[in-house]
Amino acid sequence: EIGQLVDDFNTMLAQLGQRDAALQAAHDDLGRRVQERTAELQGQIVERRKAEDALWQSEQLYAQIALNASDVLYVLHREAGRFDWFGQIDKALGYAEGEFPRTFDAWADRIHHDDRLRVLEELEESCCSGRAFHSEYRMECKDGSHVYWSDRGRPIYDHKGSIAKFIGACTDITERRQKAEALQMARESAESASQAKSQFLANMSHEIRTP
Repeated sequence: EIGQLVDDFNTMLAQLGQRDAALQAAHDDLGRRVQERTAELQGQIVERRKAEDALWQSEQLYAQIALNASDVLYVLHREAGRFDWFGQIDKALGYAEGEFPRTFDAWADRIHHDDRLRVLEELEESCCSGRAFHSEYRMECKDGSHVYWSDRGRPIYDHKGSIAKFIGACTDITERRQKAEALQMARESAESASQAKSQFLANMSHEIRTP
Protein backbone atom coordinates (compact mmCIF):
# COMPACT_ATOMS: atom_id res chain seq x y z
CA GLU A 1 0.00 0.00 0.00
CA ILE A 2 2.84 2.36 0.80
CA GLY A 3 4.42 1.44 -2.53
CA GLN A 4 1.21 2.38 -4.32
CA LEU A 5 1.12 5.74 -2.59
CA VAL A 6 4.72 6.36 -3.63
CA ASP A 7 3.89 5.49 -7.24
CA ASP A 8 0.84 7.75 -7.23
CA PHE A 9 2.91 10.56 -5.72
CA ASN A 10 5.60 10.12 -8.37
CA THR A 11 2.93 10.11 -11.09
CA MET A 12 1.47 13.31 -9.67
CA LEU A 13 4.90 14.90 -9.63
CA ALA A 14 5.46 13.90 -13.25
CA GLN A 15 2.12 15.37 -14.26
CA LEU A 16 2.90 18.56 -12.37
CA GLY A 17 6.26 18.69 -14.10
CA GLN A 18 4.65 18.27 -17.51
CA ARG A 19 2.09 20.94 -16.70
CA ASP A 20 4.79 23.33 -15.53
CA ALA A 21 6.80 22.63 -18.67
CA ALA A 22 3.74 23.31 -20.82
CA LEU A 23 3.01 26.51 -18.92
CA GLN A 24 6.63 27.61 -19.29
CA ALA A 25 6.56 26.86 -23.01
CA ALA A 26 3.33 28.82 -23.39
CA HIS A 27 4.82 31.67 -21.37
CA ASP A 28 7.95 31.67 -23.49
CA ASP A 29 5.90 31.62 -26.70
CA LEU A 30 3.75 34.49 -25.47
CA GLY A 31 6.85 36.45 -24.51
CA ARG A 32 8.32 35.86 -27.97
CA ARG A 33 5.13 37.02 -29.65
CA VAL A 34 4.97 40.11 -27.47
CA GLN A 35 8.57 40.96 -28.35
CA GLU A 36 7.92 40.44 -32.07
CA ARG A 37 4.77 42.56 -31.99
CA THR A 38 6.52 45.25 -29.96
CA ALA A 39 9.37 45.34 -32.47
CA GLU A 40 6.84 45.53 -35.32
CA LEU A 41 4.98 48.41 -33.69
CA GLN A 42 8.23 50.22 -32.96
CA GLY A 43 9.19 49.83 -36.61
CA GLN A 44 5.83 51.26 -37.69
CA ILE A 45 6.25 54.18 -35.30
CA VAL A 46 9.73 54.87 -36.68
CA GLU A 47 8.45 54.76 -40.28
CA ARG A 48 5.52 57.01 -39.40
CA ARG A 49 7.84 59.52 -37.76
CA LYS A 50 10.06 59.45 -40.83
CA ALA A 51 7.05 60.11 -43.06
CA GLU A 52 5.88 62.94 -40.79
CA ASP A 53 9.38 64.46 -40.78
CA ALA A 54 9.55 64.20 -44.57
CA LEU A 55 6.14 65.88 -44.87
CA TRP A 56 7.16 68.64 -42.46
CA GLN A 57 10.40 69.25 -44.37
CA SER A 58 8.46 69.32 -47.64
CA GLU A 59 6.01 71.85 -46.25
CA GLN A 60 8.84 73.99 -44.95
CA LEU A 61 10.48 73.85 -48.36
CA TYR A 62 7.22 74.96 -50.00
CA ALA A 63 6.95 77.83 -47.54
CA GLN A 64 10.56 78.92 -48.03
CA ILE A 65 10.25 78.83 -51.81
CA ALA A 66 7.04 80.83 -51.66
CA LEU A 67 8.50 83.43 -49.33
CA ASN A 68 11.41 83.97 -51.70
CA ALA A 69 9.24 84.20 -54.79
CA SER A 70 6.33 86.25 -56.01
CA ASP A 71 4.11 83.17 -56.19
CA VAL A 72 1.77 81.90 -53.51
CA LEU A 73 1.82 78.11 -53.45
CA TYR A 74 -1.05 75.98 -52.22
CA VAL A 75 -2.26 72.46 -51.51
CA LEU A 76 -6.00 71.99 -51.81
CA HIS A 77 -7.56 69.13 -49.85
CA ARG A 78 -10.88 68.84 -51.66
CA GLU A 79 -12.51 66.29 -49.38
CA ALA A 80 -11.77 68.41 -46.31
CA GLY A 81 -12.52 71.68 -48.12
CA ARG A 82 -9.22 73.10 -46.85
CA PHE A 83 -6.33 75.04 -48.37
CA ASP A 84 -2.75 74.91 -47.13
CA TRP A 85 -1.18 78.16 -48.35
CA PHE A 86 2.60 78.58 -48.59
CA GLY A 87 3.68 82.18 -48.97
CA GLN A 88 2.27 85.56 -48.04
CA ILE A 89 -1.37 84.87 -48.91
CA ASP A 90 -2.65 87.25 -46.22
CA LYS A 91 -0.44 90.10 -47.35
CA ALA A 92 -1.32 89.48 -50.99
CA LEU A 93 -5.01 90.08 -50.24
CA GLY A 94 -4.61 92.82 -47.65
CA TYR A 95 -5.28 90.73 -44.54
CA ALA A 96 -3.42 90.51 -41.24
CA GLU A 97 -1.20 87.49 -40.72
CA GLY A 98 -3.37 84.37 -40.49
CA GLU A 99 -6.62 86.31 -41.00
CA PHE A 100 -7.58 85.03 -44.44
CA PRO A 101 -9.62 81.80 -43.95
CA ARG A 102 -7.89 78.63 -45.12
CA THR A 103 -11.02 77.10 -46.64
CA PHE A 104 -12.19 76.28 -50.14
CA ASP A 105 -15.37 78.32 -49.66
CA ALA A 106 -13.41 81.41 -48.61
CA TRP A 107 -11.26 81.19 -51.73
CA ALA A 108 -14.24 80.58 -54.05
CA ASP A 109 -16.30 83.39 -52.47
CA ARG A 110 -13.54 85.91 -53.13
CA ILE A 111 -13.23 85.15 -56.81
CA HIS A 112 -14.88 87.96 -58.77
CA HIS A 113 -18.51 87.02 -59.46
CA ASP A 114 -17.98 87.41 -63.22
CA ASP A 115 -15.09 84.89 -63.10
CA ARG A 116 -16.26 82.45 -60.40
CA LEU A 117 -18.33 79.97 -62.39
CA ARG A 118 -15.73 79.72 -65.16
CA VAL A 119 -12.88 79.12 -62.71
CA LEU A 120 -14.77 76.46 -60.74
CA GLU A 121 -15.71 74.67 -63.96
CA GLU A 122 -12.09 74.75 -65.11
CA LEU A 123 -10.95 73.36 -61.76
CA GLU A 124 -13.52 70.55 -61.91
CA GLU A 125 -12.50 69.70 -65.47
CA SER A 126 -8.87 69.44 -64.40
CA CYS A 127 -9.76 67.13 -61.51
CA CYS A 128 -11.85 64.88 -63.77
CA SER A 129 -9.41 64.74 -66.70
CA GLY A 130 -6.09 64.97 -64.87
CA ARG A 131 -4.99 67.73 -67.20
CA ALA A 132 -3.16 70.80 -65.92
CA PHE A 133 -5.25 73.67 -64.59
CA HIS A 134 -4.47 77.22 -65.73
CA SER A 135 -6.84 80.10 -65.18
CA GLU A 136 -6.65 83.86 -64.86
CA TYR A 137 -9.18 85.55 -62.61
CA ARG A 138 -9.80 88.43 -60.22
CA MET A 139 -9.54 87.96 -56.45
CA GLU A 140 -11.22 90.31 -54.02
CA CYS A 141 -8.99 91.90 -51.37
CA LYS A 142 -10.10 92.78 -47.87
CA ASP A 143 -10.71 96.42 -48.85
CA GLY A 144 -12.96 95.40 -51.75
CA SER A 145 -10.44 96.04 -54.51
CA HIS A 146 -9.36 93.25 -56.85
CA VAL A 147 -6.08 91.75 -57.98
CA TYR A 148 -5.55 89.55 -61.02
CA TRP A 149 -4.19 86.05 -60.41
CA SER A 150 -2.70 83.56 -62.81
CA ASP A 151 -3.44 80.19 -61.18
CA ARG A 152 -1.63 77.03 -62.35
CA GLY A 153 -2.05 73.60 -60.78
CA ARG A 154 -2.82 69.91 -61.21
CA PRO A 155 -4.41 67.04 -59.26
CA ILE A 156 -2.31 64.48 -57.38
CA TYR A 157 -3.70 60.93 -57.16
CA ASP A 158 -3.22 58.22 -54.54
CA HIS A 159 -2.51 54.51 -55.20
CA LYS A 160 -6.26 53.87 -55.62
CA GLY A 161 -6.59 56.44 -58.37
CA SER A 162 -8.51 58.90 -56.23
CA ILE A 163 -7.53 62.56 -55.94
CA ALA A 164 -5.41 62.91 -52.81
CA LYS A 165 -4.87 66.65 -53.21
CA PHE A 166 -4.57 69.46 -55.72
CA ILE A 167 -1.37 71.50 -55.82
CA GLY A 168 -0.71 74.78 -57.55
CA ALA A 169 0.71 78.29 -57.54
CA CYS A 170 -0.86 81.73 -57.93
CA THR A 171 1.00 84.67 -59.45
CA ASP A 172 -0.16 88.27 -59.11
CA ILE A 173 -0.44 89.57 -62.69
CA THR A 174 -2.34 92.76 -61.83
CA GLU A 175 0.33 95.08 -63.20
CA ARG A 176 0.60 93.09 -66.42
CA ARG A 177 -3.17 93.10 -66.93
CA GLN A 178 -3.40 96.83 -66.20
CA LYS A 179 -0.69 97.55 -68.77
CA ALA A 180 -2.45 95.32 -71.29
CA GLU A 181 -5.76 97.08 -70.67
CA ALA A 182 -4.11 100.51 -70.91
CA LEU A 183 -2.47 99.48 -74.18
CA GLN A 184 -5.81 98.25 -75.52
CA MET A 185 -7.50 101.53 -74.57
CA ALA A 186 -4.70 103.50 -76.24
CA ARG A 187 -5.05 101.36 -79.37
CA GLU A 188 -8.81 101.88 -79.46
CA SER A 189 -8.35 105.63 -78.94
CA ALA A 190 -5.83 105.77 -81.75
CA GLU A 191 -8.16 103.84 -84.04
CA SER A 192 -11.04 106.17 -83.16
CA ALA A 193 -8.86 109.22 -83.82
CA SER A 194 -7.73 107.73 -87.13
CA GLN A 195 -11.33 107.06 -88.15
CA ALA A 196 -12.35 110.58 -87.14
CA LYS A 197 -9.46 112.01 -89.15
CA SER A 198 -10.38 109.93 -92.18
CA GLN A 199 -14.01 111.03 -91.91
CA PHE A 200 -12.98 114.67 -91.56
CA LEU A 201 -10.75 114.50 -94.63
CA ALA A 202 -13.49 112.74 -96.57
CA ASN A 203 -15.97 115.47 -95.63
CA MET A 204 -13.53 118.23 -96.56
CA SER A 205 -12.79 116.57 -99.87
CA HIS A 206 -16.47 116.31 -100.60
CA GLU A 207 -17.05 119.98 -99.78
CA ILE A 208 -14.15 121.06 -101.91
CA ARG A 209 -15.42 119.08 -104.89
CA THR A 210 -18.98 120.27 -104.43
CA PRO A 211 -19.57 123.66 -106.22
